[in-house]
Amino acid sequence: MGDHNVKARGDTVTISIGEKTIYQAERDSHRGIWIKKETSARVRKISVDLQIKELHKRYGHISFNTILSLPECPKPPLDWRKPRYEACERGKTTKPSSPKQNQTIRMKNPLERIHADLIGPIKPVTLGNQYQYLLVVVDDFSQYVLVKPLKKKSKAGDALIEIINLLENRTNF
Repeated sequence: MGDHNVKARGDTVTISIGEKTIYQAERDSHRGIWIKKETSARVRKISVDLQIKELHKRYGHISFNTILSLPECPKPPLDWRKPRYEACERGKTTKPSSPKQNQTIRMKNPLERIHADLIGPIKPVTLGNQYQYLLVVVDDFSQYVLVKPLKKKSKAGDALIEIINLLENRTNF
């Protein structure tokens, strides 16, 4: 066999037998490891890709064009392609508009339709430690909203009748 030759120049080590190079490696100064030369470009590309993906996640999935303009972003190789994230792509999709067959019809007069909701129990108790519930009433025609605080849930029926009477007196309907 020929002479073994080991050369170290800067961050590169080359081992050859005679004139034929059998092994070449570069030192990655950031990670402190040696990488076989023919794979170093591929490993560097993977490392840059992982760093860019990490920045993409860290900055709330912003666009890759914005990430590439950040000062802390490593410069990608020329053949680098933007990675595809399924979650990001799904987030950008939109639903096709639905047909307007089931469109709700607004009422033509006040108090033709009202919507009511009882909210509670509310913790901490509000308004001087007395009220635990809120009765919310919305007139469909005018979109007028009334909110009545209640001490007990059982008082909701009486309060609703009281609100309807109040609205009837105000609107004359």
